Amino acid sequence: MFLNRLDLREKQTFISLAFNGANINGIVAEEELQMIEEYCKEMDIVLFDSANIKSIDEVIAIFSISDDEIKKIVLLELLGLMYADGDFDDVEKEFVIKVANGIGVSDEKVSAIQELMVKYIDVTRELLGCIENS
Repeated sequence: MFLNRLDLREKQTFISLAFNGANINGIVAEEELQMIEEYCKEMDIVLFDSANIKSIDEVIAIFSISDDEIKKIVLLELLGLMYADGDFDDVEKEFVIKVANGIGVSDEKVSAIQELMVKYIDVTRELLGCIENS
């Protein structure tokens, strides 16, 4: 939704974050892979080889010096990815908190963004239901 606001380095770093997040619970769901592909399209970058993925510590170091707006966008989009398969488990929650704390976003802000993401998902489902059920 907002990833076009990132600069090129942040975009490439976000893809590393997305791959790390998708694999954090040991299960990379098809929905998560599709979402990563959509992220790349939105950011107008190519999906790169997994050998080029930065570690989570490198990702945190890069985003920790980003503007607050970028940090919130990163968390919003990361949460979207975590919800993509319909299951936001404890391991994924811990990962989001680790990233948020590492880049300097408060737990309160993470909770607020998470609540909004859940509402967004609910509204999207309702809209799809309205469109698909004539």
